[in-house]
Amino acid sequence: MEKIKETRKPKIGIYTMGLKTDWSQFEGLRERMIGYGEFIAKKVSDMGAEVSFYGLVDCEEEGRKCGEFFNEKGVGLIFAHAGTYVTSASVLPVHQICKAPVVILNLQPTAQINYQKTSTGE
Repeated sequence: MEKIKETRKPKIGIYTMGLKTDWSQFEGLRERMIGYGEFIAKKVSDMGAEVSFYGLVDCEEEGRKCGEFFNEKGVGLIFAHAGTYVTSASVLPVHQICKAPVVILNLQPTAQINYQKTSTGE
């Protein structure tokens, strides 16, 4: 059977949000958050989407850059990964600049948090 028309891959923008002041307080946290976002981007890409992964939005300036990046890429949907606490001033510019609908992902890398061995940094 021939296709009537060629299907297009959905264009999805993904970024991870975090709090810039945390990076100096918790060694390796910034890199882990970026890694988690890359993991999510790969999973979404493996499902057949065209993914534009911005990286980390942790301040207002990064939020503006991210919104512009998503507009340049022509994304039709944004997945915002809530990696750590973040201020609205950091992420609001993303969505003021890029008007694509957004899904906020509240994911953690394990099935359950080990509260006995977890610190503030974790």
